[in-house]
Amino acid sequence: MYADDATFISSDRDLQRLAMTVRAIETRAESWYSANRLMLNRDKTQKIVFSTASDVGAGVPDAALLGVVLDSKLCWSSHVEMVRRRLSSHIFLLRQIKRITTENVQLSVYFALIHSQLSYGVVLWGNSGAAVRLFRLQKRSVRIVAGAAPRESCRRCGCAVVPAAEAIGTHCGGRGAS
Repeated sequence: MYADDATFISSDRDLQRLAMTVRAIETRAESWYSANRLMLNRDKTQKIVFSTASDVGAGVPDAALLGVVLDSKLCWSSHVEMVRRRLSSHIFLLRQIKRITTENVQLSVYFALIHSQLSYGVVLWGNSGAAVRLFRLQKRSVRIVAGAAPRESCRRCGCAVVPAAEAIGTHCGGRGAS
């Protein structure tokens, strides 16, 4: 039987010491897996090094963990792009159902498909520069539901939707995106 989604974290300012520590952790983990009749799936194993240095040359550039894409610089552009693609297809669906459903149904679709994507992990990626693209898509979707013009303020739409940028403040003690 394979063990999936194990996460090991280590830190060190020296990359060589970090590599030795990671190898030691892997050895101990493999021993534990073996003792418990499990196998670590090497094909799915990824190592990512988080650093502000321009290029550390180790590990993968980004890795998914529990539905959030982490990149080595923690700039969140990979995660935002993944969510952007999903939201774009959901917005297309919202436009298609606009003609044949009520506003209540459209709001339900909005909350199920769009708001849920924006809310998940927003405390991690919401203050990144890349997040602005997602907040614009949220505004576009709210305007579709409300039947508002493309440049009309979403605050006047009356949809009772909390902007994702403001939701960050709720989760982070008032430090929302500006």
